[in-house]
Amino acid sequence: MCQQQSFLFQIEEQEDDPALYGIDIEFSDYHRDRHDSNGEVTHRTCIKCEKLLPYTAFALRSEGFRRTECKVCTNQLAKIRSDLRKDNPPPDEMNYQCPICLKYGYELQGGGGRNQSAWALDHCHETDTFRGYTCQRCNRGVFRDDIPTIQRYIDYLQTHEDKLKAGLIVPREGSKAWIAQQS
Repeated sequence: MCQQQSFLFQIEEQEDDPALYGIDIEFSDYHRDRHDSNGEVTHRTCIKCEKLLPYTAFALRSEGFRRTECKVCTNQLAKIRSDLRKDNPPPDEMNYQCPICLKYGYELQGGGGRNQSAWALDHCHETDTFRGYTCQRCNRGVFRDDIPTIQRYIDYLQTHEDKLKAGLIVPREGSKAWIAQQS
């Protein structure tokens, strides 16, 4: 069952619509777009930085619709992933086993995006630290109500959390967790 979270959001950086600047508005995760009187989308709230920005601040996806994170956040995330990939090279394409669904690469052919890799670099978005490589499907959280697979996913996340608590992994500088530690 989907749960919607509603909360107040302080609109920031409204250069093209000063009438909106500084107004608190309530929104949910499923209603991040703002429309004009003709029903056209004019603004969207970024799922990463949570800023309400002009619709053009969101890149077009290959499918023809706009991304849910703004271009600035998309670029920051790409840099983080690139750095993590340099420090943690991808596994063997065919013989590596996903730690969640337990499928091997040869069972997952063509499951990836641009590079068609079966494996996705998985990282913690709070600490920007590497967790491991999972298959594309598990990285997106598509478990099909399979309790053993969901339990392995929970165990996978818990292992990373335990390493953080033990100091075996430290938050990357600039991550949400790192910033929180500095306060």
